[in-house]
Amino acid sequence: MREDVLRSNLDEEASVLEILRALKRLEPDTDPQQLKAWLVERLQEGAERDEIGFYIDEFGARDVVDAERDEGLALLAEEAVWSEHSDMMLHVYAADALQ
Repeated sequence: MREDVLRSNLDEEASVLEILRALKRLEPDTDPQQLKAWLVERLQEGAERDEIGFYIDEFGARDVVDAERDEGLALLAEEAVWSEHSDMMLHVYAADALQ
């Protein structure tokens, strides 16, 4: 089920925060940090296989900025992309969707 949630959110180019929220709804009794760790691991694996890409969106920004793989991976470690109070959102997408 987690994989289904991830796949559908990749197709929608969701933010990592949105994906984590969907996982929390799917498994409300699971520790959110465990879900986050699972998600980060899957995103890292997908990025290393060039199956996913990243872009950055800031609230109020007119444009989104494509992020290189290493930048996207580094941002996964930043609390800002996981915070509901941050102006920065890290989005992920299926790399083949834009090819």
